[in-house]
Amino acid sequence: AVGRILRTDLQAFAVAFSPDGQLLALGCEQGVVEVYAFPSLQPVFREAPARLASGGSGPGGRFGCERMSEVLFSADGALLAAACWDQTVYLLRVRQGLADGQVEVKLHKVLSGNSSSPTCIMFSADGEYIMSNSKDMQILVWRTKDGARQRATSAFRDTRWQTPWTCVIGWPTIGVWADPDYDGTDVKSVCQSHPPDGGYLAMGDDKGCVKLLRFPSPFVDPPCQVCPGHSAFVTRVRFSRSNVLVSLGGDDHSICQWSLQPVAEEARPPARVVHPWEDLEGAQEDADAARDRYGFLGSSRRPLPRPGPRPAFAPEGIPDAWGDA
Repeated sequence: AVGRILRTDLQAFAVAFSPDGQLLALGCEQGVVEVYAFPSLQPVFREAPARLASGGSGPGGRFGCERMSEVLFSADGALLAAACWDQTVYLLRVRQGLADGQVEVKLHKVLSGNSSSPTCIMFSADGEYIMSNSKDMQILVWRTKDGARQRATSAFRDTRWQTPWTCVIGWPTIGVWADPDYDGTDVKSVCQSHPPDGGYLAMGDDKGCVKLLRFPSPFVDPPCQVCPGHSAFVTRVRFSRSNVLVSLGGDDHSICQWSLQPVAEEARPPARVVHPWEDLEGAQEDADAARDRYGFLGSSRRPLPRPGPRPAFAPEGIPDAWGDA
């Protein structure tokens, strides 16, 4: 353990490490993003992106008004995204390895278009696109190069996204909304497990439960394992690289750890297969059928007698054998 404590004068709502573990980003109240070198915890960047976007005259004086809900680095660590409750996603450019080991963080693009506050963000695996989920169950996608919004969502159905998957809305997470009592705010957080056991999805809800499902989970009512443990809503769930799940409670101020262990299937001897041709009970109607191994299949029907010559007439009231009434 590093054994260091970082104290800030602003309340933090989201944290994220860079892929190389050299930087730690915080999403704080008043729309502030803070970046620290790790493990030294020396400050690198502290600013409200909304203030930078407005030329230094943010609505809240030095900082913004709305808090940050999520921060996330791209897979190569060159971009840092911050989702803010002002209905905007801010994209920051990160440059490491400068002279004297300096780190530079600058505002790159402002991504707008959400009609409600964004809650989750994810980069594509190559970092060319970024996706957001918002409180009104909306999914938006932008190109990171120029900040252009991509209107054709269907064009991204085969796109590889950053792992682990952490967006609550999307094709792989349809199953997390199976509870009929859920509304659009009841699922607070999801997280995919890491390889080699990457086929699981953990979620936390407003009922204080942690649920484990298969990943992807594109079914309406998939089987899941429900793990109660919190006495209040679960605000965040995350898998470590060794697939230890950590869940963060809200009003109960608790942190729970869960181990991902495969369930051993009970060993049972194989059941004897009884073939239909071995079961002759009730198939013999007479002694001849009893001697016939395949008598249960039934005997051929007796041929019907062929009708004789058609009579010249049929008696009145008696149907003709050839179908005349």
